[in-house]
This record gives sequence, structure tokens and C-alpha cells, in this order.
Amino acid sequence: MTTAGSRRTVQEQIGASLTAIGQILNLKIVEPNAEITLDNEKLQKLADAANLFVSTHHAISVRRKFEIQPFINEDSKTAAQASKIDELLFEKGFMEKLQSYKTVRKAANEIKKLIKVTRVSSTPGPSNQQPQYLNYKRLQFKKGKRETRHSPTRDQANHGKSRRAREDLDRTYQRGRARTSKQNK
Repeated sequence: MTTAGSRRTVQEQIGASLTAIGQILNLKIVEPNAEITLDNEKLQKLADAANLFVSTHHAISVRRKFEIQPFINEDSKTAAQASKIDELLFEKGFMEKLQSYKTVRKAANEIKKLIKVTRVSSTPGPSNQQPQYLNYKRLQFKKGKRETRHSPTRDQANHGKSRRAREDLDRTYQRGRARTSKQNK
């Protein structure tokens, strides 16, 4: 019981139950020779005291169970949360319940694996099409063959340029045309 409120509640429950028992014992202390009979009023006080002790014991058991759960592995945690407190903190049949949870978990994992395999093998699309990934290596040309590149036309090269840049590109383009025409002759 780490919080002050829960400690106070437990202390109040224990104090109330001890008071109820103390009232009945006090009768014997005040009159040692008197015979004590359990009438309904005294019996009710003892029953209330027992109820408070049971409630306090249950609260402490729930808290212990809560504090233990972070140290339990994932398979056991669901079984531990589902178990009830009886004579033991994690009920009598806890080990059998834990084994059944583990068996169900294994079966679920096997089903998941089967579903993954099925999905991969039944992908739609042409069978000869290769996947195109971001880092996919493009086809290589055979040795000796080169990819031919065409230079852009004058209009494509001048698109979006300033007037001066267009004039410079025009001069360069004209010089290149003049050289190729001389080489072709």
C-alpha cells in the first residue's frame, strides 16, 4: 500500500475490526466471573469485524498481485490477470490455466505464420513482372553497346531561362551546329 489514502483505509478497516472485537472482550475484562453469551448484537459485531479483516486481507492480496505482475513474462501476465485470489495469490489451478494460455498462444502464432505465407504466395499481378523497389537495380546494357542520348532542342534548352541566358545558349547551340556540319562534310 504505497499511497497514503490506501494505507489510511487499511488502517481504518483494521482499527474498526479490532474495536468490534475489543468491545466483546471488554465485557469479560470488566466482569471476569460473568458468563458471556453471544446474543445477536454481539454476534453482529464479531461478523462485522471478520468482514473488515477479510476486506483488508483481500485489498493487500490484490496489491501484492499488482506489484508482482510487472516481473511476469507476457505469456503468464494474461493468465495472472485472469486468475482469482483464493487460498493462494494466483488461485489453485493457475499452472494449468497458464499452460492452456501458452498452448493457445502457440496455435495463434502458427495460424499467423500460415496467413502470412498464403498472402505472399497469392499476390495479384503478372507473373513475369519484377517488383520495382526504390533501390532497384536497372537493366545493364551488353558490353559494347551504349545508350544514345539526344541533346535537347533549342526550345527545350531555352525554356524558363532569362533573356541573356537564352542568348548565350543560342550562341552555344549555333557554334555546336556549325562544328557538326563541318565534321560531316
